[in-house]
Amino acid sequence: MEWLKRHKVKRVGIEASGGYEQAAVAELRRQRFVVIVFQPIQVRAYATFHLQRAKNDKMDAALIAACTAAVKKIHPAPDPRLQPFAVHLTMIDQIKEDIAKLKNRLESCPDERVQKFWKEQIALLAKHRRAEFKALVAAIRKHQSIAISPHGSI
Repeated sequence: MEWLKRHKVKRVGIEASGGYEQAAVAELRRQRFVVIVFQPIQVRAYATFHLQRAKNDKMDAALIAACTAAVKKIHPAPDPRLQPFAVHLTMIDQIKEDIAKLKNRLESCPDERVQKFWKEQIALLAKHRRAEFKALVAAIRKHQSIAISPHGSI
């Protein structure tokens, strides 16, 4: 932090890495830095656009710095009260993606036995997705400052 302050850095870019970056992002924001979290696909696309194919830590750092400098519109940091719900949302999204993959497999599968298996997996995942959504809603309702009333108002 001191190095960043000493060099008058105002904006920091970080590539998302499965949640490992969250503590660093939170601390940087507490220290009043503007933090831009990039998805890995964004950094790869930026590298591809600039015809950069080589990859190592030093080059990645320079690439993320260039991405950070290129960002024109800075979005406000998410409300920290919502952070505990990110795991639920990620799981719901991942299950949705898994269901889509299985449906694609099902469409191209001529074997009835395998079709039955994929259908069972889809039904199971759909059940887990509904349960995770209910868990998310219950978790939100426990927080009075952001709870949603049964009638849809906050």
